[in-house]
Amino acid sequence: MVYCICQMNSSILAAIVLNLPNPRRKPGGCYEQETGYLKGGQKKTLPEKCIQALCSPDGSMEYMSCGVAHIDKKSPCYKRGDPKEPYPKCCDRLTCV
Repeated sequence: MVYCICQMNSSILAAIVLNLPNPRRKPGGCYEQETGYLKGGQKKTLPEKCIQALCSPDGSMEYMSCGVAHIDKKSPCYKRGDPKEPYPKCCDRLTCV
């Protein structure tokens, strides 16, 4: 498993996790307990987690999550997102008034 926390700009971070191929996978696809079996190139949003899984043809699975934003209490900005939407629409977005 490889972790990468990537800085997208000065206040928002996102994470990408890469899992090596699972021995239970089918040829040309991926398997993880959270996603089940996926075909190479197939994407799946994990329910209630706002994470997208992407199956690579080599059998590795890449997980992408939302950025994290820090908002000062005095800021005119707030976070909003819809956890019922698929990734990335479920991610919080900053809105400033």
